[in-house]
Amino acid sequence: MELWLNAWERVGPCYRTESPTSMPTTKKPTINPTITPSFVPTFLPTMKPTAKPSTKPTTNPTTKPTMKPTKQPTQVPTTKPSLKPTVKQTTSGPTESTTELSSYLQQMIQRFPYPYPHVRFTQWAELSDDEKSVAKSLSYTRYLWDNLEIASIESHPYDHLSQAEQQGVGALGLDAEIWDCYVNHYYGYYWDELEDAGVAKYYSALGWTKASWEEGGAEPAIEDLYWNELSETEKENAINLCYFEYSWNWIGLDDW
Repeated sequence: MELWLNAWERVGPCYRTESPTSMPTTKKPTINPTITPSFVPTFLPTMKPTAKPSTKPTTNPTTKPTMKPTKQPTQVPTTKPSLKPTVKQTTSGPTESTTELSSYLQQMIQRFPYPYPHVRFTQWAELSDDEKSVAKSLSYTRYLWDNLEIASIESHPYDHLSQAEQQGVGALGLDAEIWDCYVNHYYGYYWDELEDAGVAKYYSALGWTKASWEEGGAEPAIEDLYWNELSETEKENAINLCYFEYSWNWIGLDDW
């Protein structure tokens, strides 16, 4: 009992109110709202937004691109590329031409002495922009490209081309052997050079001689024949000079 009395002396007299007070019990207002939010979000939103955003996001975003692509594309593109490509498999290889070769050319390719120049025998309309740009630097036009052996550059063997021209034809997939055989057909060679290249025998079999080749004499009669008029032996010799039906008959590329 004595303990309770001592306690009441310290607290002072207490009164029980019959109803709530009309005024707050303290004369000082509460401290202003905190500038930063609480660490744990409330279940109900605050009446007014906080002055600063929360220090941590509600979910943890990734700071770096993901190592693997998503299975489905997102609605909005990412701002940075992924670390690895989305496709692991590579294509089988670059296409050699923009059009599919005819069955005739597919058979002929196996008989030529050098690789078939796909780009040179692709018609102008189907060349890429880069290929057209290179061809134009070599003074080709659409007409000169689509019609063989008309462009001035094609009358010269590879060794007579300038360095810039050699680089240009190289960019089109033509090296010295391919150019001289498929494009020039060795017409820029002297007869002795034909012999050194091992192709004089083919022209001899087609009726050419050193005199008719170099002295501007009458051409052999075979030059006036179409491909289907040649014998099989003559065709074989022409093939070794990189001729085939379309090029022998001077058929434009748009009709191949």
